[in-house]
Amino acid sequence: GWERDPDCQRLLDGLVDHCEYLLTSGMFALQFLVSVLVVACPCAMGLATPTAVMVGTGRGATMGILIKGGNVMETTTKLKTILFDKTGTLTTGNVTVDECLLFGDHQREEILAHVSAVEAQSKHPIARAIVKYCRQALGEAALPVPEAMSTLPGQGVSCTVSHNGRSYTLSVGSVDYIDSQADVLDDMEAHVEAWREDGKTVVLAALDKAVCVAFACSDTIKPEAREVLQKLQGAGLAVCMVTGDNAKAATHVARQLGIPPGQVFSGIMPDQKAMILQRIQQDGLAQFQQSRPTGGPIRGLGAPLLEPMEYDEEDPDVGRGRHSQRRRDKRTYRPLAKTQVVAMDGVGIN
Repeated sequence: GWERDPDCQRLLDGLVDHCEYLLTSGMFALQFLVSVLVVACPCAMGLATPTAVMVGTGRGATMGILIKGGNVMETTTKLKTILFDKTGTLTTGNVTVDECLLFGDHQREEILAHVSAVEAQSKHPIARAIVKYCRQALGEAALPVPEAMSTLPGQGVSCTVSHNGRSYTLSVGSVDYIDSQADVLDDMEAHVEAWREDGKTVVLAALDKAVCVAFACSDTIKPEAREVLQKLQGAGLAVCMVTGDNAKAATHVARQLGIPPGQVFSGIMPDQKAMILQRIQQDGLAQFQQSRPTGGPIRGLGAPLLEPMEYDEEDPDVGRGRHSQRRRDKRTYRPLAKTQVVAMDGVGIN
């Protein structure tokens, strides 16, 4: 629902409600004070605040920023830290597959068809890029139908496919996910590390615990992203990046955007991003940074302190395009200390 009125407007509304009492109290000076305030400043009391909110939210909408209400605008003046997602927010989200390597004794067309069929079930930019690459290589050939799909958000997916007349388990996902499902070859590790050094995102696929294909994907930074972050930093705000991508790819992007290494959080699963937001709101950015080595894992995620709670309607709520629907997700978290941090996640930042 719509946010409650800003504090300043509610203060003025309350003052108007008490005018009758003040005027009948016999206090000569207060009579003149209230008379002048009501007669000379009706716009400030009745029109200026809602008009300013209307113009502000309208201006934000034209720039692609959805603002829930006047109270949100008033509260955001107290922000100290802003967390940005990477893919689709700081970057364009137009991911491309730069390289594709096959391993083992597999037919290229058949493997790509299976991978494409699995990734077509996802709307993630990286999955869409892999599907596009595979479709270009396969043409209009019909795709197989994967069965018994099992998805681990932010990591990968496993399913059953038919290959060479047999049924196999196909797993597609991040290097860490495939490493937990299959044996990664030594020569493949060399390719993976080289791609990561170039800031690329690596996706692997494995058939029955044997890696069969590797994709090197890349994204481009939005032209306005660096300027926007510089303005926020110049205003005294700490800017952080939270991403599920690997540390080297995240650092590669952060270096181009001027985000300090200590404010880059990589390898973060989707359900952990809200936890990080809550921890920074509670402890502050400096103390939160001390909870992990530079570039290392964050200790304490998943602790009882970070269990899901009901959504707090009075916290800052700024949405971006299609991602604004996440406000209604029941798995959001209520921060313990308000107005410290806001997370930005969506299709643009300008």
